[in-house]
Amino acid sequence: MKIYLTVEDIIKNNCLKNATLVAGKKGIQNIANNIVVLETPDGMNWLQGNEIVLTAGYAFINDKDYKKQFIKDAYKTNAAALCIKVGRYYGEIDNEMIEEADELGVPIF
Repeated sequence: MKIYLTVEDIIKNNCLKNATLVAGKKGIQNIANNIVVLETPDGMNWLQGNEIVLTAGYAFINDKDYKKQFIKDAYKTNAAALCIKVGRYYGEIDNEMIEEADELGVPIF
């Protein structure tokens, strides 16, 4: 008997029914133990692994370098998935981020 949820389990149970998986599909078997809201530039340093990271992107305002590093940091900290509210603060998820998330297996919603 499994005692954890995967990103795929969360998708199948409609927990993210208004979200769209845009990248990182090969990471949908990632274990998801916690949900973390990240709105500070150093927030990725606090992760312990297997978190679903939610952000509106406030920490990314006017910091393109931090935005470029976000997928790499998620991979390094073993984040289960990233849920990004695109638009006002974060902006758009560009093709470079999508390609990197696909390569590293970091699901992005």
